[in-house]
Amino acid sequence: MQDPLSIASRIVEVIEKSPQKRVTGSELALFLKFTFPGFSPGAYSCLNLRAFVQRFVSGIGQIDRSGGDIVYGLRSQISDQSDKAGTVSPAITATQPEVGTSAPVDRRIWKTFASPNSFWKLFGHPETGQLTVISPGKPGLPSPWVMISPCPPETHLQIAKDFVAGLLDENQRNVLSQTLSQLRWWDYIFSAAERLGIATNWQVFRRRRLQGEFFRSLQRLGIPLKSSTVASSRAAEGERDAESKVSSSAISAEQRLRRLAIGAVERMSISELRSLNLPLGHVLDELERDS
Repeated sequence: MQDPLSIASRIVEVIEKSPQKRVTGSELALFLKFTFPGFSPGAYSCLNLRAFVQRFVSGIGQIDRSGGDIVYGLRSQISDQSDKAGTVSPAITATQPEVGTSAPVDRRIWKTFASPNSFWKLFGHPETGQLTVISPGKPGLPSPWVMISPCPPETHLQIAKDFVAGLLDENQRNVLSQTLSQLRWWDYIFSAAERLGIATNWQVFRRRRLQGEFFRSLQRLGIPLKSSTVASSRAAEGERDAESKVSSSAISAEQRLRRLAIGAVERMSISELRSLNLPLGHVLDELERDS
């Protein structure tokens, strides 16, 4: 087992060398995973990484939140913020509630929220916390149901910018920064991250930030968080059952084309699949749906 003080020293070093002198909890967890294989807070009698930092890493503390993620920084930054505001900011108090970003979310619900240009619509019930997805062309739900807007493109771009800014390697920052000016930057950044060997880091960072945005959207609309994280809603299940009973003659041309495409892909060999040209953004979304 690694000496906890050695691990603490590397944590301090990472934060001090970061451009903004700060790292998120998810970034720190990934760093420790690759730097100290097998690292587990439980091995040091700590419930989680936050407890490990509080117990062993002096001079480091929570200075902010990013969605549902903790942001760690130098304690001197906490003092500076307190002096400017006259008191400690609520964002850094020990009693600040955490938004659960690991709660299960139904695939259709998640994909509808995470896709800015989705034709599907997501609705939530402020009293029950029930969530349901409405198919394209179908009317929305009446009050008290409220529509949950998908995560906007500018938020997706800001998440990518934050990820790039937090990279410790200058070459990685430079390469990924160039992708953000591209028309379809989401495809380019994943491709570049894959070449650099940090695609998994980007996927984890992106999903955690999007989950934070999702749960904060529910909070803003007054939709209960606990009951809204169910695997699926009754309305969504009913809609799926109804759709499954529709005869093939009633299927639209678009639906028929999609089914034909899926059937053709399933029959392809591995070599044919490797040569298939698919938008990386779509592939990434599908990978995250199955994760």
